[in-house]
Amino acid sequence: MGFDWAGDHHDAVVVDPHGKVVDEFRFDDTAAGGQLLIKKMREHPDPAVAEDPLEDGADEKAA
Repeated sequence: MGFDWAGDHHDAVVVDPHGKVVDEFRFDDTAAGGQLLIKKMREHPDPAVAEDPLEDGADEKAA
């Protein structure tokens, strides 16, 4: 599962362990949006996990 975080809404994509997209959805940055995210995560209990390439500090190096 991967996320694109924004100010008022967020986009998510769910891929299976083989890299096939099995779901895509947008949820608001609200309590209702959080509930939608939880519902969708329950529908896909074993998604492949996407790692953020910027986690290693690459964003700081690019600045």
